[in-house]
Amino acid sequence: MELVYKLRQYFASLQEGKLRKLPDELLGADFPGWVIKVGREVGVGIVTSEEVKVNEKFTNVNLYTKNLIVEGEYKNLLLLTCESEERRYEFASIAAVFLDPGKDGADRAQVTTEPLLWWKKWKDLLGNASVEKSVQGVFGELLTLKHLALKSKPESSPLWKGPKGGSIDIEYDNRNYEVKTTTNKYENIITVNSQFQLSSIFNADLFFIRVEETSQGTSINHLCDDLVNLGFSKDDLEDGLKRLGLPENTSARDKEFLVLESRMYNTAGLFPTDNLKQALGDAATHILQIQYKLDLTGLEHEDIKM
Repeated sequence: MELVYKLRQYFASLQEGKLRKLPDELLGADFPGWVIKVGREVGVGIVTSEEVKVNEKFTNVNLYTKNLIVEGEYKNLLLLTCESEERRYEFASIAAVFLDPGKDGADRAQVTTEPLLWWKKWKDLLGNASVEKSVQGVFGELLTLKHLALKSKPESSPLWKGPKGGSIDIEYDNRNYEVKTTTNKYENIITVNSQFQLSSIFNADLFFIRVEETSQGTSINHLCDDLVNLGFSKDDLEDGLKRLGLPENTSARDKEFLVLESRMYNTAGLFPTDNLKQALGDAATHILQIQYKLDLTGLEHEDIKM
């Protein structure tokens, strides 16, 4: 409890941009730990090898590596930080477990060599409440982007719009596309949020992709490499992935998927909602979002090889 109490003290008093070492009597001289405050984040750090690179996020807690000046020289620190000021009191308890070296340093050795294993245990314990776009959803968008890029001319490459939160995922050749990706092997049901207009459920054509997670498939990182080779900007791709909660070194980007099926539906304007708009009358201008569930079974489509 003394370590938890000391962490709460340091969290409350540490100045912006400062790194403060915890007393040796709390962790032992062989297992140093630091408290850090950067921007809105407070947290703790331990030294790890230069080869370790992680960048994970879970609700308001982050686990990532960063090179910082420690005792006069740059070292690779594994940082566990919290963005929520209201949760710092509770966060101190998790931070203390992270710092605790354990018997003969066994816990410290594990967290510095296998940080993702430690991270997964804590996520499983607390429950993953992340609301970020699903990994397979981002995978599907990048896969579709690659598919369209392979068909395109150099002067008319497709544009990835998904990370900007608009009503479409991809623009290409004067057409708009929405991408829906599922791991369900049997259902053809999709959910559509018609947030920006009430004239039609879709203002885009639809790519519907069915995938399964596998150990020998394609990952987001693989697709990014392919897209860069096709002429896309690596910086733009990384910026988009960061917006979607998948920054560089995030382990989810290495998840591999096998494409079981992919289809393209000409859905732009296929589901008009004029009667709904008329029924709502003046209230239509106040509607911010309507959610639809659509069954694609029986709709005309084109099978696509991706």
